[in-house]
Amino acid sequence: MRYHSLTLPTWSMIAIIGLMTLSACADQSSSLDSSGSFLNTTEVTDKSDGINPHFGECILDKNFGVSTPLGDEILHQSRLWEQEQLNEASEYAQPRMCAHNVSRVLEMSGLHRYGDYLIPNMLNKVRVQGGQVIDLDTRDKQGFIKSLNDALGGRIPVGALVAGCLYRGCTGEGGDGHIAILGETDENGVVYLYHNNWYRPDNEGGKRKKYMVSSEYYDDLELRRQWMKTPWIRVFRDANTNEIVEVEGLLPAIDDLDPYTGFFLTI
Repeated sequence: MRYHSLTLPTWSMIAIIGLMTLSACADQSSSLDSSGSFLNTTEVTDKSDGINPHFGECILDKNFGVSTPLGDEILHQSRLWEQEQLNEASEYAQPRMCAHNVSRVLEMSGLHRYGDYLIPNMLNKVRVQGGQVIDLDTRDKQGFIKSLNDALGGRIPVGALVAGCLYRGCTGEGGDGHIAILGETDENGVVYLYHNNWYRPDNEGGKRKKYMVSSEYYDDLELRRQWMKTPWIRVFRDANTNEIVEVEGLLPAIDDLDPYTGFFLTI
């Protein structure tokens, strides 16, 4: 966590956290090299049946997010805000404004009743208005995967909010958490989050790495936050049951959104 806001608006939420690596896909993993590029250490194949013969009947999920008209609109507005945030950088490309940015995207999507500067307030707004809030089991990896499979059948709607909080229920002071919007899943199974990114050279001893705040924002404009997408997880499923058997965290440097760094994640 790098001193950012504990803020989160939301139309539906799911709490997610955990450490996970299961035997069915234990040898399938990916990591970042020193430049921040992905090093694919898996042997997942693109055979028509999607099954990797090297690891049994375990398949890479390339469609993790559930598409809905509302979610697609939120994703569309998230991408627009990537281009437009700079027009209001003095208000939005700032520390402790993660929920304020998410609120803005929701408002752009026609959702005006969930915005706030604080995650707990947004969670309460969801509950009051009949939204869904689900806490997943964070005690161990098996419990986490089971609860993720149980919640919405192991899939999360595109456009759902993902908040990483130091305390369960996102209770605490500003700076104890971060909030993002669930985005697309690419052809390599990488699930992306859109958020007011705080990851920057300050956090790596001055070294620039991939998925940091851009040079334009950081160097040219001296901004320390930027709305953008970053990799979050990759999901693997049992080919026979379609249940999740492994989830990889792809960018632990953004610790409050990573499933392996001890934060309570809320979507």
